[in-house]
Amino acid sequence: MKTTLLRLNNLLTALLFVMIPTITNAQLSSLEFTAGAGNPTGSGATVASQAISFQANINNPVGTSFIPFLPVVTTTFSLSNQQYSVPTSEIATGTGLSFGANINNSGTEAASTALFEKMNLISTPANGNFTSVANGSAGTGIDINTNRAITIFSSVRPLYHDAASTSNRFYYGDLTITFNVPVINPVLQLVGLGGYFTSSGNTLGFTTELELASAGVTLQKISGSSELQVSSNKILNNAPTPNSTTGSGAATGSVKATGFVSQIKFKIYVRGDGGNTRWSSSSMHPGDLWMIGVSVGSSSALPVPVKLSSFTATLNNNKTDLRWSTATEINASHFVVERSLDGINFSDAGMVFAAGNSTETLQYSFSDNLQTVSAAVIWYRLRTVDIDGMTEYSDTRIIRIGKITEKSLTIQSFPNPATTELRISIPADWQSKKVQYELINLSGQIVKRIQANSSNQTEVISIATLAPGMYVARVICGEQVAQQRIIKQ
Repeated sequence: MKTTLLRLNNLLTALLFVMIPTITNAQLSSLEFTAGAGNPTGSGATVASQAISFQANINNPVGTSFIPFLPVVTTTFSLSNQQYSVPTSEIATGTGLSFGANINNSGTEAASTALFEKMNLISTPANGNFTSVANGSAGTGIDINTNRAITIFSSVRPLYHDAASTSNRFYYGDLTITFNVPVINPVLQLVGLGGYFTSSGNTLGFTTELELASAGVTLQKISGSSELQVSSNKILNNAPTPNSTTGSGAATGSVKATGFVSQIKFKIYVRGDGGNTRWSSSSMHPGDLWMIGVSVGSSSALPVPVKLSSFTATLNNNKTDLRWSTATEINASHFVVERSLDGINFSDAGMVFAAGNSTETLQYSFSDNLQTVSAAVIWYRLRTVDIDGMTEYSDTRIIRIGKITEKSLTIQSFPNPATTELRISIPADWQSKKVQYELINLSGQIVKRIQANSSNQTEVISIATLAPGMYVARVICGEQVAQQRIIKQ
């Protein structure tokens, strides 16, 4: 498993405090399809699987500022189990379904179109038809002039060759969408389900429709045209006479795939409305050209190996009872309970095996024997380890097990991690005295120093201008010194 979000805290700790540029939750709004990132630039027709790398839109939903996302998250579209063959003189793939093919009104050989194109390519959709993230405001976050999708062509020439009924529905094959890492509640972006063929003054409307063929996923319409009809397992075009224009017979919009998703498999169907007795003429190649893309939310949808929902530490006689619960787990291996006597240097206190994969709330516990510990204050944190050895750290919990002496004076800094302001609480007997506050970077340099001649119990220090990273907050009152590690995001 590849961890989908690299958090600054994790990197600073796990990589020996070496600062590495990355994308944080605060910077990231959504992952979307757009040009670049090695995504397809050619045309079809082809049945070769199409892999698309997501890019991070840091201005979603109000803009389209894309930056690379690491580690790379990809979605692969594959066609399989094709039910119809077509002469290769009519389409190079010889199949009813293909990527990057198109209608041809002046010949029987299918035309070619881009495999991965802007969402305004067909069907005259509008931005308001789409929603970029599952928990976003309906009709926001997608720009059809920038966002892209895969093109799929449902040729109706095989139905013409079979003299099939134009008022029936036909199973064409399967479309499988595979994510290289699991995601939660991806949003499918569909453009232009619907087409038509006219001859002798009669118009046959037809449309592509999709039905779920995989378990563990349910569908829900978020936004889109009136033709887009979505049930828990079907994506349909409810227009009595399908057409190729959104709002006038073509189904377009956004569909949430609810669940913990590694793969979604659809059965693809083509339905006719009976408006003509034939699917085609002898001199043209009609079909339904439609598009499908995917977008995913950030921290709420792209899961980390373990999503902690709680972590507590309670003193119980000569031991500390630590309890935590997880909301989701992805290929998690185990938890390491880490203990520190100074808030800076941590060592392993014990290990608890994880369930591995789960979307249910799970409870864990560990008891730390303190009989041989002489410190007055103990810091605890959890280190989550996945099966690839990637790690993630929890927030720190503090236990006081005795009266604080001059040698074990402590401060409390919060929030930690912090972004713009840091609050430091000092021992009660330091209040109203002259107290010096210092922030020290990993090179040992004092990057910020303030002095309070009559200190409050809690002082607020602005850290907005500090570079992200790890620091030591040091507080000095007379000859007494206390310090704590803090992280600036």
